[in-house]
Amino acid sequence: STAQNFCEEDKQTVSECIEVIKNEAVENKPKKGMLKTALSTLTALKGTAEFVAAVMALIQFVEPLIH
Repeated sequence: STAQNFCEEDKQTVSECIEVIKNEAVENKPKKGMLKTALSTLTALKGTAEFVAAVMALIQFVEPLIH
């Protein structure tokens, strides 16, 4: 599992970023700054290829909300 490759602090960071994205994605006017911060934080984490692929897919999903 991808989660096993992260320390507890990184797991918490991933969880918080996902929560921010989930909460903002359903808003009529999502906070672009919060979405950008969450995505850049996830992008900065060094994970497995599967994690990187998942982050890239998430970015494609969130991109329209930011622009």
